[in-house]
Amino acid sequence: MAPLLGNHFSEPIREELATRNLKIKGVIKVYCSFARKEKRFIIIGEKYDHSGFALLYINSEINENMFPSEEQKNEHVLISQEGRSYLSKDSYVNCTQMVYKDRGDLMDLLVNHPEAHLGEFSDNDYKLVRDKVCDSKIITAGKKKEYGVFLK
Repeated sequence: MAPLLGNHFSEPIREELATRNLKIKGVIKVYCSFARKEKRFIIIGEKYDHSGFALLYINSEINENMFPSEEQKNEHVLISQEGRSYLSKDSYVNCTQMVYKDRGDLMDLLVNHPEAHLGEFSDNDYKLVRDKVCDSKIITAGKKKEYGVFLK
């Protein structure tokens, strides 16, 4: 397998690229210890002190075992694959749980693995997901406020 293009860039260029890509609406691939595999996430919010980010899982389907009720299923947003190179199929953004990551950890990931940045949500897609999180009765108001996703 040929090395990835990003691996040929110098460290300062990879750092600049990581800084540019580490932002709200970004779609990244991160190892998930719960699922024991790499998962896609959207960066939904940034902590008020800029020390970390809130991410949401992007899944290819809604897990019926984890989300058996209609109320829980309604906490997901369907995003079509069409026109979105970061998706390999129609997928669901899970708006029931934000995952919190330190800025430094995500910067290290993107500097060492530039290919972990997959793309960026459009403004319309982001608004759909953000509105769902803002309206969520499952995610606490305190966490939404801390990561800037409290108000529409």
